[in-house]
Amino acid sequence: MRTSSAGAQRIAVIALASVLGGMTAGVAVIGSEAFEVPLTDAAQAALHDARLTGVSVRFDGREAVLTGDAADAAVLAEAARVVGRVDGVRWVSLPETHGLAPAPTPTPSPAPEEDPRRDAAVAELESTTIRFAPDSTALDDAGLRRVARVAVLLTQFPELRVRLTGHVAIATGTTADAIAFSTRRAQAVVDELVAAGVDPGRLGIAGAGATGVDAADGRRVDLEIVEEG
Repeated sequence: MRTSSAGAQRIAVIALASVLGGMTAGVAVIGSEAFEVPLTDAAQAALHDARLTGVSVRFDGREAVLTGDAADAAVLAEAARVVGRVDGVRWVSLPETHGLAPAPTPTPSPAPEEDPRRDAAVAELESTTIRFAPDSTALDDAGLRRVARVAVLLTQFPELRVRLTGHVAIATGTTADAIAFSTRRAQAVVDELVAAGVDPGRLGIAGAGATGVDAADGRRVDLEIVEEG
């Protein structure tokens, strides 16, 4: 029986497709094995370095599948994190769990230790008021004693930074004059603190001008903690 030319061509095409299909399947299998074996070796080495025993790993493509009947949940979770960091791993499955391994829980930063001495120093500084004589930017003996105490506290706690705000009583000149005069009072306190050894970079000044309160209370400099290290 004679085979037509068209029929022979169809047979040749089918045969070629079968051959190519087999070659493609073979390439896929070879390609999968090409990275599964190195990934398995790398994952097992990572588990060994992390000293995680009782856990086995195999790969389905780039998915790592962990098994470990003797390992508890914490060990398996740690193993999943270790294997998940291996270069080339795209997915980690735990026993009876299909999905990504749980993300590691961040360790909370320890709360800063409370220091009752510093808290007391901050409270004392912020309650300190340094008073002046009328129409004066000079410190009297009482004022100098208060400044000396402030210098001691700031020396004991060098992380503290302070803003010193000057005040005047009811202004007799312009608003600008009152602000300038109250600033000079604050600067007078700063000068004494610097002379006592306090870093000037820790000291800020401000002039509030006339506060509108009674004269005795208006002639003063207040302290405020503005930053703690």
